[in-house]
Amino acid sequence: MKVLKTLVVVVSAVLMFAAGPVQAEKLTLRIGTDPSFYPFEFTRPEYSSLVGFDIDIMEAIAKASGFKIKWVLKPFEDLEDNLQKGILDAVISGIVINNERKQVYDFSDTYMNSGRSIMIHKRHLDSIKNESDLEGKRVCYLDNKSPKTRSVSIANANMISCGPIQDCVLKLSKGECEGFVHGFASLSHFLVRNPNPELVVISDFYDLDLSLAIMLKKDVMKTKFLIDDGLKKIKIDGTYKDIYNKWFSRN
Repeated sequence: MKVLKTLVVVVSAVLMFAAGPVQAEKLTLRIGTDPSFYPFEFTRPEYSSLVGFDIDIMEAIAKASGFKIKWVLKPFEDLEDNLQKGILDAVISGIVINNERKQVYDFSDTYMNSGRSIMIHKRHLDSIKNESDLEGKRVCYLDNKSPKTRSVSIANANMISCGPIQDCVLKLSKGECEGFVHGFASLSHFLVRNPNPELVVISDFYDLDLSLAIMLKKDVMKTKFLIDDGLKKIKIDGTYKDIYNKWFSRN
C-alpha cells in the first residue's frame, strides 16, 4: 500500500510538470460606471451588453495590462461613495478631474480632453466660429437634467431648451436656432451615427477644461500602475486611436 501511494504521488508530479507551470489567476478589478452617459457608457435594447467609448477604452486597458474587469453598474451619484468605501476599485464614467475630487481620490493619466462645443449649419461657417459669435442669437441646448450636464449660459442669447439630442439637431437643421451647444464628444458621435454634410461641429470647442480620467481609490498604487501602464500601451500601439475614431471621427 505504501508503495502504491508513493507511485501515485510520483505520477501526479510528473503530470503536473508535463502540463507546464501553474498559471496565476488574473487580477480582477471592480470597475464602476453609470450606463446612462451616451456615447461614453450606455445600454440599448439592440445591444446585449454594456457599450460605449469608456467601455472600449477600459476593456483595452485591461487586455494590455493583463487584468480582468467586473463591471458594476451604479447611479452616477453613488459611484464616488462606493469607490471610497472600497466597493469599487475604479470608476470610469465620463469623470472629470477637479480639485475637489483630487482631495479624496487618485486619478489615472488623462484619457481624453473634451469640452462643450457648437454644432452649426454650414451656412453659418463664416459668421459663427466661437462662443462670442452666438451672442444675440438663438442657441439650442440639451436639457436632460443629468448630474453630469453643466448649465449653459451665453450672453444676450435666446436660449432654447430641447431634447433629446435628435430634437435639438432637428431644430438646428430647420433654422429654429443658429447654434446647438453640447458636449464635443456627443456632438461628434451623433454625426458619426447620423451623417449630415450640412452640419458642422466647430472643432475648437470653447471651454476646453474637461480632462477625463479613471477615478481610483486613494493611494492604491498597484491599481494606478496597471491602468496607467495599459493606457500608455494602447496609445502607443494605435488601439486608442482606433477606438476614438470608431466613436468620434467621421473620416
